[in-house]
Amino acid sequence: MSKRNQLLVDKLNKIKLKKDVDLIISENSTNSLFITDLLNVCLANEKRPSEKSSWILRHLLQKEKDLGEIIHYKLFEILDSSKSDPTIRNILNIIYEHKIPEKYESKLIDFCIKELSNPNKPIAIHLYAAHILMKLIKKHPLLKNEVLLSINQKLLESRPYINKLLNKI
Repeated sequence: MSKRNQLLVDKLNKIKLKKDVDLIISENSTNSLFITDLLNVCLANEKRPSEKSSWILRHLLQKEKDLGEIIHYKLFEILDSSKSDPTIRNILNIIYEHKIPEKYESKLIDFCIKELSNPNKPIAIHLYAAHILMKLIKKHPLLKNEVLLSINQKLLESRPYINKLLNKI
């Protein structure tokens, strides 16, 4: 980890409240390397810094209209490598709020189905995964049956809100 990223991790470890996040964002909103540093901390996969970094990314990127290719690439890289549910939840939230490049759609569908099929995942991850799938199915209606067949039916029975959500498609 670079010295700059280690300094960021030290700052992240001091975060306790949302106002701390807002302060870090306001101090760094004009720093073009800040988003890259946050993404790199997420990719380092250290549990607490990764979770806090993804939390800041989520708040910071809410204002962005287009994330750009490098950010999308890194977000999908984080999804592939992260073992932290809060980090996954934050990254899914970022992806849900933005336009998904077509070249990532199939990878995202597979990821969302995998997460939805895991009954041990938190409800928030299931909801974001279901919402993302709905968004993609609206764009590609032929995927509906394949997606519904791929999702663990026992999970749908145990989590009726997901079933209700997916049946709206």
